[in-house]
Amino acid sequence: MMKQLLILLVLLTACQPTMSLVGPGEFAEIIEREEVFVLDARSPEQEHIPGTDTYLPHDDLWSHQDELPSLDTPIAVYCLRGPRSEMASQTLLEMGYKEIYQLEGGITAWQEAGYPVE
Repeated sequence: MMKQLLILLVLLTACQPTMSLVGPGEFAEIIEREEVFVLDARSPEQEHIPGTDTYLPHDDLWSHQDELPSLDTPIAVYCLRGPRSEMASQTLLEMGYKEIYQLEGGITAWQEAGYPVE
């Protein structure tokens, strides 16, 4: 009986949505993966991390669901310093996304670490 409960617990934990706060180095590795969708939670007229798939303000995600990938797609999200990407990540969790990576310190930390913008 204990073994069955342990297996059930492992399966339930594996299915839980995750939101990970990652630094610029790890974020750079994550966004290199082809299956990862990169979201800037700010407006389009600002500098962006190369490879960004779309630019949607954090408070417009629900009204632009058609611009987002399927729910099983990993999403890497960033903003200027972090607060908007945190709000966007919470919204993405509410929408049903299961794997979300948030850039700690935003594009500011990205640039300070020496990574390019466009």
